[in-house]
Amino acid sequence: MSAVVRDTSYVLLGAGYLFGTPSLWKTIICPFIFSLLGGIVILVALFAGAYVPQWQSLERAGISKGWAGFLAFLLVLLEATLLTMISVLIVFGTRRQVIFNKVYKKNAKEIALANVKTLEETVSCSGRCYNECRSCGRLIWMKLALQIISLPLLLIPILGNLIFGQINGTFYSWDMHSDYFVAHGIVSFKEQKKIVKNNPFYHTFGSTALALETIPLFGLYFLFSNAAGAALYAANQDHAFKYVQRTKAVPNQNQDGEAKHEEVKDTRHIEKA
Repeated sequence: MSAVVRDTSYVLLGAGYLFGTPSLWKTIICPFIFSLLGGIVILVALFAGAYVPQWQSLERAGISKGWAGFLAFLLVLLEATLLTMISVLIVFGTRRQVIFNKVYKKNAKEIALANVKTLEETVSCSGRCYNECRSCGRLIWMKLALQIISLPLLLIPILGNLIFGQINGTFYSWDMHSDYFVAHGIVSFKEQKKIVKNNPFYHTFGSTALALETIPLFGLYFLFSNAAGAALYAANQDHAFKYVQRTKAVPNQNQDGEAKHEEVKDTRHIEKA
């Protein structure tokens, strides 16, 4: 299996894992119902109040009546999708991190979990200290700026979604793993960037996952299942833990089961980060 197929498959693995794990349903059932109903309400409201004015504005701009109606229809879909996603992320954004944490802890190796530093407390950037938030905040601003610039692409059906995912995929996946990095003690923006840059997963997975999230209504499920997919990759590959093994001290277990730290030799000349 090629790396591209493997990395992309985690989108489907995440969707299947979430669907097949009833214990996670209670984490998303309320936000999913809220998002679905809210999305429908927003869509109906925009069609009732914004479709005709936008159609007329496009006609006055010199666009033919047929094309103006079609573009106004796409604008309403785009606006409804964005408003729904923004409202969900504001109200239920931390639920994605809860899903990630649960899936990762259930599937990761014990030695990797031993290195995790208060994974339960890394739910959001606001809960971390200033030094950790500097990296998180910088990443968020970069991600938001790029997404805002590329938003007009979503006016192009299907192709626009794919291009939007290609442009923003890397930052999307990086942001989803930012708390995972911090949980393993990889706090600095420079270190995280090094890992992301040398791992094609972030672009491959992120571009596909984000494109699916931008599908009106259906994207709501992927909004949460992609967190499970990202967690499954982290648990299976555990690239952050491997990076820590090569560069820092990691906890091992002695014969009595007590944790101790051992300095790991630098093997960066053997394996890239």
